[in-house]
Amino acid sequence: MQGNITLACKVGEEASYLAEVSGDVLSKSWAHTQYGYALYFKGEFDKAEKYLLEGLTYSQKVSQSATEIWAAWTLGDLYFEMGVFKSAQDYYINAIESLERVKLFPSWVNAVKTDFARARARTREQDVDLHGLFKYFENNKLKVCEGMMARNIGDILLHVDDGHMTDAELWIRKAIEADTRNGTRLFLPTDHALYADWFKKKRDLSSAKEQLTRAIEILRECGADGWVEKYEKEFEKQ
Repeated sequence: MQGNITLACKVGEEASYLAEVSGDVLSKSWAHTQYGYALYFKGEFDKAEKYLLEGLTYSQKVSQSATEIWAAWTLGDLYFEMGVFKSAQDYYINAIESLERVKLFPSWVNAVKTDFARARARTREQDVDLHGLFKYFENNKLKVCEGMMARNIGDILLHVDDGHMTDAELWIRKAIEADTRNGTRLFLPTDHALYADWFKKKRDLSSAKEQLTRAIEILRECGADGWVEKYEKEFEKQ
C-alpha cells in the first residue's frame, strides 16, 4: 500500500518459486495470489492474470477463503482496467459471496460492492443504488477502504450519466484526500487518473493533463512501469 512495488514483486516471485518447489497447495494459494496482486500494481496485467487465476484455483482446492477473496477481488480490478466489465462483475461477485460466507470484515464486503457497482455503471446499467453506496462509505471502519470507496462512488457518478458532475468531483477529491492522509499511496494514481477523466468530460484538457502527469509521477516513483506506460498512452491522446 505504501508503493514499494519493486520489493513486493521480488518477494512475491521468491515466494511463488518456493511454493512451487514445495508442492504444497496451501502455500501456492497464498504465494501466487500475493505475487499476482503485486504484479497487478506493477502493471504487468498478463502475468498478474496468470498468477491470480492459479492462486484462485489453488485457494478453491483447499477451501482457503482468505486467498480466494483476495484473488477474485484483484481479478475483478484487473478485468475492470482491461475494459472487460462483465468479467470484472463476475469476480467481484465471487469475492462478495466468499466474504459473506465466512462473515469477514463488513467494510471489505461493502468496498467490493462499490467496485461491483462501478463495473455496472461502466456498462450503462442505470439501477445503481447511490444511497446504499453512500451508506457503505459512512459505515466504513477501515482506513485502507476509505479512498477506494470514495473513488468508486466518484467513478459511478461520473459515468452513470451526465447529471452528477459536481458530486463526482467532490467524491474524487475525497478519494485523493483520504489516500494522501492514510498513506495508501498505491491508490493515489488511480484517483488522479479519474480526476483527469472528470476534467476531460468538462473539456478542460490542460487540467486533465496536469492530473495524469501527477498520476504518472507517483507511479514512476513506485516502480509501476506498466501503469506508467498505460497512462502515458492516454496522455498522448489528450
